Amino acid sequence: MNVGKFWLLTFLSLVIAVLILLEIVCENQVEVLANTVGSNEARIGQARQQNEMLRQLIQQIAIASRQDPALLNLLTKRGIHLQVTNTNGAAIPENPSATAPSASTPSP
Repeated sequence: MNVGKFWLLTFLSLVIAVLILLEIVCENQVEVLANTVGSNEARIGQARQQNEMLRQLIQQIAIASRQDPALLNLLTKRGIHLQVTNTNGAAIPENPSATAPSASTPSP
């Protein structure tokens, strides 16, 4: 084997070693990103469940405030003005003296 072949094989072996190390780094990065995506998907699912629960809670508060003037007064003092919409989408104001509604909920 002459000197030229030796340096060519040495250079090619270094290129292969660098490529192998690069592949290992990329595989680790893909694994980390896959774990992050899985974690974020779980959080999104949890947020969707909480969103539905909060929507139902707001509906129940709107219904209860129509029947309980003390609750309506408490909500109004805190700056929360509920507006119930009927099935046509028309707003039914809860409190005629209330200004702009902060939350809008459909009626059941």
